[in-house]
Amino acid sequence: MNEASDVDILVVADFKEPYLDRIPVLQQFNRWRLPLEPLGLTPAEFRDMKQRGNPALLHALEEGKVLYQRASQGGEGR
Repeated sequence: MNEASDVDILVVADFKEPYLDRIPVLQQFNRWRLPLEPLGLTPAEFRDMKQRGNPALLHALEEGKVLYQRASQGGEGR
């Protein structure tokens, strides 16, 4: 990571907000003003993008780290 890079954060949750409105919702949790780029998806959007082979999502699944996963999810995301 260098000064010009950021950290991509994928959050899968039951969002009620439209897709683009989720970014500021997620950014409000960045109290430390870290260089984060959040992406918020609903479980249905996540499954659809995975099934379609979305390159960004597949890269996140292959290279990313799970920071938190609710126990009831049963590893569905990976």
